[in-house]
Amino acid sequence: MRIERMDWDRWAVPTQRGLLTTSGFGRIWVDLPKEKSPDSSPLPKKIPSMVMKVVDNSTTCNYCSRGFPLDRTQCPHCAQPQLFPNVRLAEDEEERQKLIDRHEKAKEDCRRRGCEKALAEFEQVCDTSVAVFNCGMLKLFRQIASGTDLFETYHDLESLRIRSERPVGHNWQKLRPQAEIELLGSHRHLDKLHYAALSLDGLGLDSYGDCTVTLSEGMIRHRASCFEGNSALIYEERRDFSGCLRSSWPERAKLCAAKIAGNLDDSLSSDDFPGMLLSKGVAQDDDEFVEVHVFGTMTAQTFQSVAIDLSKLSREGKTLWKAVKEKLTKNGVAALER
Repeated sequence: MRIERMDWDRWAVPTQRGLLTTSGFGRIWVDLPKEKSPDSSPLPKKIPSMVMKVVDNSTTCNYCSRGFPLDRTQCPHCAQPQLFPNVRLAEDEEERQKLIDRHEKAKEDCRRRGCEKALAEFEQVCDTSVAVFNCGMLKLFRQIASGTDLFETYHDLESLRIRSERPVGHNWQKLRPQAEIELLGSHRHLDKLHYAALSLDGLGLDSYGDCTVTLSEGMIRHRASCFEGNSALIYEERRDFSGCLRSSWPERAKLCAAKIAGNLDDSLSSDDFPGMLLSKGVAQDDDEFVEVHVFGTMTAQTFQSVAIDLSKLSREGKTLWKAVKEKLTKNGVAALER
């Protein structure tokens, strides 16, 4: 497909691959010319001719049967509320078929290696997995005990930061938004995702903070989707998620089995499973887990429990925890001390 004119100011979102445009009913990748202008000036807003790849990104309203973009949370024609965009994308026919194919390959591989029983047991246990995330005590206090109703997303926190130095290591300011655009197919909901990880024993990733929050399944299962790894780091490496698995919350066990099957053998027991699903690395980049994407707002009442190791808290931290614990108890959330 070739075009002659395009309104860049209206559609274009810059990414590493070029420009991601949102036409309402699809994603259009525009591969920009590699040549620079003689004076290294920016490319013009209207480029005479270019090759475009159109990716279907639409769905159909179950109420009025009209088509609309996947990134909408309600039908623009009849205003009927719709599923959350991350869930709809995970339940897309192509994504589900990819999950089924990988799952079948995993089962065949385990049959060949004689550990089919271990795979079945692992998958069964993963069906009971919970979503957890870790954060620091100061963040938990500021958002729970000090009166803030809504728990902030990454983008909420990023908007409050004042940066005076260039980032060291990963440039999360650029990487996270780019990964979310690829995940959701649009820039429309960049500030709507909360991140967690699947856990079998309620333990989380300490590299993100000493407080482990377990989310209430009843509060998230309808709006949560799962992804086979750290989406930001995978995007940094591949710039594409076409080879990655995602699933809805009810199918998370199938995703876990497809991801972990290659590490299973007949010598393993159920005691080994929690550390295989969520593995803590030497550094944050080395953590291995199944990522959970929760769309929409969260409050303290979205939590099932909050756990803390008191031995890791300073005197100030213990004072903050006392205030947090009081607020959690008031909201019916279990405050666990280890």
